[in-house]
Amino acid sequence: MWIFSRLRENLAYDELIQRIVLAKGRSEGQSYDDYAVEVSAYFRDESPEDFTQRETMPHYWSRRTLNKPEEKALAFAHSFLGIRLQCAQCHKHPFAPWTQKDFKQFSQFFSNVQFGVTPDADKRYRELAKQVGLRIRGKNGSPVRKDVLRRAQAGRIVPWREIYIKPRSGPAKLSLLRSKIVELEATDDPREAIMQWMKEPDNPWFARAFVNRVWAGYFHVGIIDPPDDLSPSNPPSNPELLDWLTAGFVKNNYNMKWLHRQIVSSHAYWRSWKPNDTNREDRRNFSRAIPRRIPAEVVYDGLKQAVAASDQLDEVRSDLTRRAIGHLSMWLAGTYGMHVFGKPDRALNCDCERVNQPTLLQSVFLQNDPLVEQRLEESGWIQEIADLEKAGEKIDRSKLVRTAWLRTVNRPPTQREIERAEKHLADVDSLSEGMRDLLWALVNTKDFILNR
Repeated sequence: MWIFSRLRENLAYDELIQRIVLAKGRSEGQSYDDYAVEVSAYFRDESPEDFTQRETMPHYWSRRTLNKPEEKALAFAHSFLGIRLQCAQCHKHPFAPWTQKDFKQFSQFFSNVQFGVTPDADKRYRELAKQVGLRIRGKNGSPVRKDVLRRAQAGRIVPWREIYIKPRSGPAKLSLLRSKIVELEATDDPREAIMQWMKEPDNPWFARAFVNRVWAGYFHVGIIDPPDDLSPSNPPSNPELLDWLTAGFVKNNYNMKWLHRQIVSSHAYWRSWKPNDTNREDRRNFSRAIPRRIPAEVVYDGLKQAVAASDQLDEVRSDLTRRAIGHLSMWLAGTYGMHVFGKPDRALNCDCERVNQPTLLQSVFLQNDPLVEQRLEESGWIQEIADLEKAGEKIDRSKLVRTAWLRTVNRPPTQREIERAEKHLADVDSLSEGMRDLLWALVNTKDFILNR
């Protein structure tokens, strides 16, 4: 929701990333007690504080997969630069520009970016932990368990760990991926030097990586593909196009709306997915659209929207706390349905962790899985139709058929589809049963599962 709020404000991309990269737990001059009060207030059941109004978003650095400097370096390079440093972690890959020394120096930038308890707050942290029954393990504090979280929800002040910069043992002189030498004092935040470097107009990766990823989001294929492998050994299919978009993005002050507008108003984006003799085999030059399976989260949200009651449709569309593309994303990551449709666990620093290819198991899931059957059986919209039937209300069947198409495949049905659907509705015992059959059939069409 924090990122969604910044996108709604159309915050410039470089400023958005800066608020993530330079985030700390406490704001300037804030005491630990005030910090504990602030964070606890976000979890209150009654009148919670709005986390989206926070200036920075520190959660990027508090992930369990970012404990070591090497892990931070790999994740940072992947997230914000679109490059893979895994090979350089242990050897010099013959087709990669970075050596093991380059990787070690880049990792040292993050050696003093810590998530835990600062020395000045340790005493107070332990006092609060004792008051709420939080068992502390180790010097860097402990995660807040569910029983302790319930106390925060009830209004109690709970101790929280924080992102902070631990002073180095002395000054350091480090190479920033062969781009420049950075001199750091013991108390410097190394992320500031990295952020300043990334925002330089001639930075070879920062703006370029984002532009390429946005393009890949629309076309399923990046101008550089895979999108997280910007390197001399993986050249762009159209370097002039990528250079033009990147230069325009920077010139327009990293305005994300400008970038999206340029892409969706292009002839490349308007092209049909239907191949002809000249582009039938082309999957690299964007001469036609390539049909692609929608991501796992969109499958979940699309099915939920298709069966929702009429008075719940707006809430289903807009409430990110109840959508797989929002707050439910991580909670659903390990579920069977999300696994079937290729949602990643986000345990690796690689775009390859997500699988967007269609499989036979996905078809079997939509046709036969009890979860899909349960969604249809508990459909609020189908229940509305059943209630109207029971009350003896006159129901416009053709209108219901059109609504079913719009709910599932986002287009009106053809005349032939209307006739086939109405024929089926006339043959079943009840209209609600027939509409449930129709919804089930529609979510098993290519139109529902593919973006083309």
